[in-house]
Amino acid sequence: MLGISIRWLRGARYRDLFKADLGFDREDVELLRKGIVHCAKVGDFTIRHKLEEMVVDSEEHADWLETQFLTIEQDGLDRYLAEHIRK
Repeated sequence: MLGISIRWLRGARYRDLFKADLGFDREDVELLRKGIVHCAKVGDFTIRHKLEEMVVDSEEHADWLETQFLTIEQDGLDRYLAEHIRK
């Protein structure tokens, strides 16, 4: 019984970290897009371009996290973690 609860806690923490990270990425994208709109209004195209690059990075990271969720769902947490320990 103790092994099951420890395993569950380990997996829950891992998933919670990914979920929190995904939430931060989504929040970042929203704020960055507001910044892009503001920069366009005031004519600051240098900063606008940098913010657009940051949106792309955040969206790519969010996609990576979503892929990790799918992989964990399909393969199971133990197999997922074992695969990453080997790398």
